[in-house]
Amino acid sequence: MEAARYDPADPQRRPGWYGNITVLQWLSPLPGGSVVKVEPGSGIELYGQLADAGVFAIDGTKYDQAALWSAFAGADLELVFLGANSLQPAESVNPGVR
Repeated sequence: MEAARYDPADPQRRPGWYGNITVLQWLSPLPGGSVVKVEPGSGIELYGQLADAGVFAIDGTKYDQAALWSAFAGADLELVFLGANSLQPAESVNPGVR
């Protein structure tokens, strides 16, 4: 699942790379065991864990989504799980080489 991040006070502003890293440093591990990755354009990807029963995988992902929402809200940012960022034009904020 991919989430777009935005600043509710200025939705057109793209939050920088280090804002992601700061939030994610104190977030691990997630309660449902998902792995979080950051896309070069600052999208947040949530990779849920496999489970023997699908309902457990779904529940784990829901818990992890809630934890992500809470963590980013604590940094005055919002997440929206759209699969695509419709708020800002495409742009890489990753300072590294792709």
